[in-house]
Amino acid sequence: MNDSKYIYLDNAATTPMDPRVIEEVNKHFKETYGNASSLHSVGQKAGQVLLKSREMVASLINAHRDDIFFTSSGTEADNMAIFGVVSRNKKRGNHIITTSIEHHAVENPYKESGKIGIEVTFLPVDKYGLIEIKDLENAITEKTVLISIMFANNEIGTIEPIKKIGAIAKKHDIIFHTDAVQAFGKVPIDVNEMNIDLLSASAHKLYGPKGVGMLYIRNKGVREGWGKFMDPLMYGGGHERDMRPST
Repeated sequence: MNDSKYIYLDNAATTPMDPRVIEEVNKHFKETYGNASSLHSVGQKAGQVLLKSREMVASLINAHRDDIFFTSSGTEADNMAIFGVVSRNKKRGNHIITTSIEHHAVENPYKESGKIGIEVTFLPVDKYGLIEIKDLENAITEKTVLISIMFANNEIGTIEPIKKIGAIAKKHDIIFHTDAVQAFGKVPIDVNEMNIDLLSASAHKLYGPKGVGMLYIRNKGVREGWGKFMDPLMYGGGHERDMRPST
């Protein structure tokens, strides 16, 4: 936008790319074009860049780099988390708990999951957009396999009590997913302190390129007492450690 009088006030929806990011991305388009899975030098160089990127992302949420899985968007990361858990745990349970004010990237997958026999509880919120912890506890059943509550609301900015929610999920041995697209890089996040098992984020919300998202998956998707707790949505060449194939 060249109009000096134009003031952009929609950064909560998407941000312009930082010039430094544009420079870095263009450099890799020209120099690091190899397949990160290839054995030749250009591929190995791409692999090192990918590894460094995982480390940088992981450091923002106190995670291990091996638990960072890149996607094409926050929406894909949400779907990957939701349907990955649903697919893997049909015998364990068919109940999910979320809120009534989730982003469409979470709300619509849950509505769709009802078509395959998944029961979804949509928790109400108060006038500030906050859930009541007691409502969450009362909603838990022996069939509950996933609690999915957004970190920060994209419309009104409400930050949910994620640490308390994570503690409840851990107490009841339930997988906890949070859509942190609106919070990632803006507020402190510690996936260990907050007992978060799955976390979705997107680059375009903080001056990065569109078409880049990520899903944090605790222990690469293995949970004590559960074994592997989620399935991939796609199958192909084994990229992203078989969780999200695509070059």
